[in-house]
Amino acid sequence: METFIEAWNLICDYLKNQIPEVSYNLWIGKIEPVNLDFSSGSVVLKVSTPFHRDIIMKSYQNNLKEAFNNVLGSEFQIDILTEDQMELQEETKEETKKSDDYEFTFETFIVGPSNKFAHAAAMAVATKPAVLYNPLFIYGNSGLGKTHLLYAICNEIEKNNPNINIVYIKGDEFTNELIEAIRRGTTAEFRQKYRKSDVLLVDDIQFIAGKESTQEEFFHTFNELHQVGKQIVLTSDRPPKDIATLEERLLTRFEWGLTADIQPPDFETRIAIIKRKAELLEFHLPDQVAEYIAKIFEDKNILLLANTNAAKNNLERRIKSSCDCYTVYDYLKNGYSWKKYDLVILDECSTVCNEDVLNLFEKCNAEAYLLIGDIYQIEAIKFGNWFNFARYFVDKKSVYELVTPYRAKDKSILLDMWTCVRNFDENMFERLLANGFISTLNESIFERDDDEIVLCLGYDGLYGVNNINRYMQKINPSKPIEWGNWTYKVGDKVLFNESRRFGNVLYNNLKGSILSIDKKTDEIVFQILVDKIISERDVLFSDIKLIDCDCEGKSIVEFSVKRRVERDSDSDYSEQIVPFQIAYAVSIHKAQGLEYKSVKVVITEDIDEKISHNIFYTAITRTTDKLKIYMSKETQKKLAEKFVKSNVGLKQAQLFAGQAGLKLKNKLSS
Repeated sequence: METFIEAWNLICDYLKNQIPEVSYNLWIGKIEPVNLDFSSGSVVLKVSTPFHRDIIMKSYQNNLKEAFNNVLGSEFQIDILTEDQMELQEETKEETKKSDDYEFTFETFIVGPSNKFAHAAAMAVATKPAVLYNPLFIYGNSGLGKTHLLYAICNEIEKNNPNINIVYIKGDEFTNELIEAIRRGTTAEFRQKYRKSDVLLVDDIQFIAGKESTQEEFFHTFNELHQVGKQIVLTSDRPPKDIATLEERLLTRFEWGLTADIQPPDFETRIAIIKRKAELLEFHLPDQVAEYIAKIFEDKNILLLANTNAAKNNLERRIKSSCDCYTVYDYLKNGYSWKKYDLVILDECSTVCNEDVLNLFEKCNAEAYLLIGDIYQIEAIKFGNWFNFARYFVDKKSVYELVTPYRAKDKSILLDMWTCVRNFDENMFERLLANGFISTLNESIFERDDDEIVLCLGYDGLYGVNNINRYMQKINPSKPIEWGNWTYKVGDKVLFNESRRFGNVLYNNLKGSILSIDKKTDEIVFQILVDKIISERDVLFSDIKLIDCDCEGKSIVEFSVKRRVERDSDSDYSEQIVPFQIAYAVSIHKAQGLEYKSVKVVITEDIDEKISHNIFYTAITRTTDKLKIYMSKETQKKLAEKFVKSNVGLKQAQLFAGQAGLKLKNKLSS
């Protein structure tokens, strides 16, 4: 063998047969060979991070030694090194962090009529802590600069008094730290941290409302600090008297000092803020552009709604602003009908039934509505197809149809096929067959791609979700781990199906794969590679341990599931539930909103009567790259006839809706 690269390729070929595909791609496939010395029997491999090195040493070192021994015929001492630049990178990160803190100073805070008083009060406190205003209570809506002023106070005091003990905490984090301290028996250390501070800054203090133990602890902390002349600064989204379930004794103390509000900035102040941001980014922004941006980003009160938790969480992640966000069900049950909104955004409209939509419009008090959905995807489970016909009752200037799918924008053949199906083309199945998208059932259904899903209509039967999952898991070469009635393996594809325990961090329909399983007497511990970036802040004081936070757009998390015990009022039932399902295959309904690199759709003769045009279209549009539909010629023929009939019925219904819409508009205008 002439080069180490050549030898390493053979080593990799060997390991591919020994390690599950997902694990190989994540850990082994990213190793860089550096040096091979036969004389000394040593090998040097390079990885990008210390974490990567630790995983290799812990889980795959024996695999590597075995591969080198079998391929090269001798044993080697394997050294795995991280990049030399790691230390430099850490230093760079630290410098970046310092520069980011520098932005939150009084010099970078834009003062206008809306915040002038709060700014002056903050400067006074920073200049003479615990002399003028104690406590200082600043309130206002999210995004108006409360946190900026807190950091500015902190930076200014620290600049003048380098040895002063300053503690900053968010209200919800104070609660979480207290809970953790009680659980671990470290309440003395917890109290020491806060009651020995010279300056205590609490952001979003409203989060302690309604929490008896937290309020009790904070009451004593406040008293002790105030009595010895230590500065307290609090922020909230509302004044003290408007914080519901806040104890009267705390309300009184919050109002002892000075209360200052911050209002939304006026037009001129918004322009100044925008231009200052541009300066900090060393970016020249013309006055006309700054004015245009200022007009767009006026303070708006927005309500976000979606029909599922997965879609709701997706909205929250993508729209980074202080919006109210609910599922349709939660809003109808718990939302405030008295609250007025500038804009209501309703996503997944096609899945919302007629009754819920009617109740929403009766309850919502809004200036404008943005309704988003796909009339070609699966309809509401309960009665109603209102979104399909809503366009006939809305002004045409307000209706926008997106006809280009962006999930696979570079795959022209896929795009053509989707358009063909969406338009009820009478030759759709012939075209799907001609382009290789249709096949009879064969063993290829069990061949695996890294990011692939098998879609079925139902769970039972030979080619239902349950049976396909059992078979796909069986051919996974990893060791089976029994837990309760279920079996799990490293490399298993999973889909989270429970959100109570982990909320917005690990939510329903989040994709993942199992990286490790540690079965103990009373619990089982999973490490899961999930399809989202999770930060340390996201998992703070949760039951989730963050192992790695950015594996090419993914993260590795660890959590445990306790052995099922008799349920009682004192037990946390969610900790006894495995929060995911094995997901080599899922139902078409559950796949709505998900995407995969490769999709295989199974339509057998026993279920073809249940396949609607919407269900079929939803299934074939889940892919970004590869598509295979398994069905017989008889099934193709039956579906073609069925879709033609449904299209005729749809056209008749649309004609009726159009006529009704026109009559209504004429009646309203007369």
